[in-house]
Amino acid sequence: MHPELLTALTRFAACDLSVDALREIISNVSETYPMDRWLNVHELCEDPRIRITRAKVGAALEMRRTNAITEYELIAWARTVLTNNVFFWDGDDANNISVWINQGPDRDVRERIAT
Repeated sequence: MHPELLTALTRFAACDLSVDALREIISNVSETYPMDRWLNVHELCEDPRIRITRAKVGAALEMRRTNAITEYELIAWARTVLTNNVFFWDGDDANNISVWINQGPDRDVRERIAT
């Protein structure tokens, strides 16, 4: 995998890079511009490389809560990390995030996951 792309995907996972900015970097690295509704990086990287933690999910939700990102950007982030194998969920984080998603983002659930 191109080092610039790995850096961009890592920044994206931490919500430091938008989907559109990631698309631009993919375009620069691969000479194609992904135009799909969701971003698919399977052809560029099939292997899990970037772990999604509850801290990353919590940071994304906090950015939305404080209007640092739009609802669309949060949805695009979530769709991208859920549908691309380059991102992976592991251990307790995977279990906690699953509970969080299935029970809804109420405050009590967020507080239990954060601890």
